[in-house]
Amino acid sequence: MEFSTVKRVHHYARDFPPGCGSNSPKTNQKPSEKPAESEKIPGFCSNSTAWRRSVPAVRSKPPIDDGVAVKIPQNVKGKAERGKVLEMVELFRKRCKEISMSGRGIRRINTVACAELRKEGKISNQSTLMIGAVPGVEVGDKFHYRVELAFVGLHKHYERDIDTMEWGGGRLATCIVASERHLDKMNDPNALVYIGEGGVLRRNKTGKPPDQELKGGNKALWNNKEENKPVRVVRGLTLDRRYGQKILYVYDGLYEVQTCIKKKGPSGNMIYEFQLTRCAGQPAVPWQSCRRYQF
Repeated sequence: MEFSTVKRVHHYARDFPPGCGSNSPKTNQKPSEKPAESEKIPGFCSNSTAWRRSVPAVRSKPPIDDGVAVKIPQNVKGKAERGKVLEMVELFRKRCKEISMSGRGIRRINTVACAELRKEGKISNQSTLMIGAVPGVEVGDKFHYRVELAFVGLHKHYERDIDTMEWGGGRLATCIVASERHLDKMNDPNALVYIGEGGVLRRNKTGKPPDQELKGGNKALWNNKEENKPVRVVRGLTLDRRYGQKILYVYDGLYEVQTCIKKKGPSGNMIYEFQLTRCAGQPAVPWQSCRRYQF
């Protein structure tokens, strides 16, 4: 059986219900040409906007129950998280300046400022227990203190350089802080040679330091290589200023752990050397301008 390829067209005129078709009343009313106003996101400058897409009128819906979760568009959510991070950092640095100029004779201004703001409910620690990027933190962000890394969610430890979390019965490294003071090789903007933790003499002890061991943060970073999981990298730059040396912490993005070797270190003990490469697709960090950064 063959189907005819000729299309038959039938014309009908709709005259029901009243008001439809040829019976619809004419109108001279012009549609509104005023566009919807953009919404401003708290914590951002006036040119930061979240756009709404116009939609046709729909039938009204019943009110949403308080117990039902409402999904927030990712672009709006991301801007809100970014605004929260910027606001906390600004409040913290302002409080540090106030304490410094108050003449209270406080040595650890950063920890006191953070404690006061937490007590006032103005800052709270973001969770660092995640693999990958931290919401609200961007590549190239600069930090003055380790405590800032903690409350924005990058790295929770004030002194240890490898942050970890539980993963499948073991642990993975979430973030590492590289430092020019700790033999880490940071001359390549897209690669990093990171020396493991441990192998340090106790205070007032002399002689050869103990060997580093594949446990704790070293084992976690090794697991990142085995599980092919990225790790956040913060580079600590030592800057010489007229009033002494300062360390600027710069978030460099995500890195992959390529290799790990055990070798003899410059002090004669065995150390673990991790070689990491920067994940592709991330914005470049302007390291020359970072070196000229003014606190």
